[in-house]
Amino acid sequence: MKKYLLIIWFLFSINIISESQNAEYSLIINDGQFYSAPFTVFVPDLLLNNVDKIELLLINSVKNDLFGSSDSTFCFKPKYSAENQIRNIRIEEKDIAKTGTLFIFSIKKLEIPFYKAACRFVPILRVTYNSAIKDSNSSTSKLIIADNSIYIANQIGALLTSFMLCILLVAIIYILIKLSGKSFFQLFTVFGCKSSLSLTQLGLWTISAGYIILAYGLTRQEIPEIPITLISLIGLSIFTSAFGYTQSQQKAEITKRDVMSNNIDANVSDIKSLVSIEINGKLFPSIAKAQYLFWTLLTIILFVYKSLVEGVVWNIPEELVFLMGLSQGSFLYRNHQELKKENK
Repeated sequence: MKKYLLIIWFLFSINIISESQNAEYSLIINDGQFYSAPFTVFVPDLLLNNVDKIELLLINSVKNDLFGSSDSTFCFKPKYSAENQIRNIRIEEKDIAKTGTLFIFSIKKLEIPFYKAACRFVPILRVTYNSAIKDSNSSTSKLIIADNSIYIANQIGALLTSFMLCILLVAIIYILIKLSGKSFFQLFTVFGCKSSLSLTQLGLWTISAGYIILAYGLTRQEIPEIPITLISLIGLSIFTSAFGYTQSQQKAEITKRDVMSNNIDANVSDIKSLVSIEINGKLFPSIAKAQYLFWTLLTIILFVYKSLVEGVVWNIPEELVFLMGLSQGSFLYRNHQELKKENK
């Protein structure tokens, strides 16, 4: 009886191993992962029964060096693995929940030059199965090749490259303004003298958002997805600067009229205008401007930091966008009230 049971168990084991080895698997790997961070690979429907060894092969067949090009293959073993993990996989514009095995690798030994934002690799997972025959040294390997190549990002290279490109773009704008005989800082002033808080905010958001989106785009094959909250914030900045410019024109007409009648000094200009309002030619601190500047700088710092740490363009919380909108509305309303008071 025991003999028949052993034969049945042996045939059943052979069948399970055969099904596992002949099954079709796919690799789910997020594009643009940092090589200095834990590298994750998800394999739907894969079980580790009778699996002896797992290896991740990263092939860079277009490695360009100063002295030519060469093929490079790197091999890594998983640090951790977890079966029966559920992940949402996007298939034909639909998110489908899949169960499989998640592997976590450490690929810090990957060779990526410090000046490169990312390198392109073809990932291959090699699965080695145990032999069904006890005390046998034979084994079978299966290769699971990713459908597409991926970018593996170098955080330092991406940040340096993006920084240098942003500096280059700002330098081009600076040269063009200088050729016109104007000052670069007049971009952030109204009528060439008074510092504008709304224009300063617009400039800060343009540079910070451009820097993050450029860094993100350099480490991905696909076009970066810009969060709607970021678009909303920049849109609010544009609206505030446009409406603020209209208020500045009205203010200039009132100031010109008062200067002609009362000899008030209208040359009140410098960076103090960012947190002050002008009344009868004199500057007074403004809590509306101060809180506007405070929330602008705080949100930009959070946006840049979270984007760099998480490796994606940070989706700014809607509550923070709403708070920024209230801040800008308070700033514009205060300006409107001052104009009504001075226009009497």
